[in-house]
Amino acid sequence: MDGVAERIAAQFEDGGWRFVEELPSASVFETLHVDFKQPEGADGQLRRRDRQQLSRALSGFANSDGGVIVWGVEARRDDEGFDRVVRVHPILNLPRFVSDLSSAEPHLVSPLVPGVRHLPVDHQDEEGTGIALTIVPASDWTPHMAVGKDLHRYYRRSGSSFLPLQHHEVADLFGRRPHPDLRLESIWSVRRASMTDGRATSVALELHLRIVNRGRGSARFASLSLGEPRGLRPDTRGGRKIHGSSLREVRSAQHWWMRVAAASDDLVYPDDEMYVGYVAFPLPRDVCTCPNVSVEYSLVCDGVPAEAGALEAAGEGIASAAQRVFEGGSSRVELA
Repeated sequence: MDGVAERIAAQFEDGGWRFVEELPSASVFETLHVDFKQPEGADGQLRRRDRQQLSRALSGFANSDGGVIVWGVEARRDDEGFDRVVRVHPILNLPRFVSDLSSAEPHLVSPLVPGVRHLPVDHQDEEGTGIALTIVPASDWTPHMAVGKDLHRYYRRSGSSFLPLQHHEVADLFGRRPHPDLRLESIWSVRRASMTDGRATSVALELHLRIVNRGRGSARFASLSLGEPRGLRPDTRGGRKIHGSSLREVRSAQHWWMRVAAASDDLVYPDDEMYVGYVAFPLPRDVCTCPNVSVEYSLVCDGVPAEAGALEAAGEGIASAAQRVFEGGSSRVELA
């Protein structure tokens, strides 16, 4: 569930002080997701203006798409109207400044923004000195109000500024709720299907499928549609196109080969998964070559647009894995 703010923070964490020093010469600008702030003092104490800036940023980033406040870096408006980094001002007593940020944060925004982090980036030569990052993820629990002294307003990030929200914008945010982010994960493998006298007599290519939720909301009415497989004929004995599944097969549009769906009480919770089942493709005993195999899919749940794509396995890899299983080297070989 890493967002834009985490990816930006990773640049500072991975680059360290060398990355920080190069900001002025690299012509770095403030953006929708990055705000540079020079603390009111350099001694590590969080002062009134710093608290107001933190309060606005917590509200504005959380109500928008998330972002990072970089403390200890000065940005100024250039001739073209853009806020560009001009100088790094290392913060003395950096541990205290980061601690003050953490202590002040709960009192500067309402409701609290889940997942906010405050991190130091230490100067390479001066212990206890450096810059600080405040990482604010996008929030599904909007709107968030800035409650710093003399504020008590809702903000959003626009360009390189934090702007007060209008009444209709606040009303719209009350309708935002956590949403799921479904992904279809697949594993192709060749498995021994039967054996005689300790040797494999038949093998099958299997496509195992599971639905994974990387979002912050639970997925309801998850449904997976599969196109007719290309390259090999699937095993549909017993009338089942997908095996080992607890999901029910439902009617689908004519251009789909089959569709399975979860019941209304079968939720895919955040950071959780649901096993769908597997499609089996019998392979001949004397397999030397094999065509490429592909299956198109569409994955959807209540209130979220469908994710579509294709799952593919290379024929060369299938044939090689089948030979290993027939020769007794393994009972199951997973394809890369």
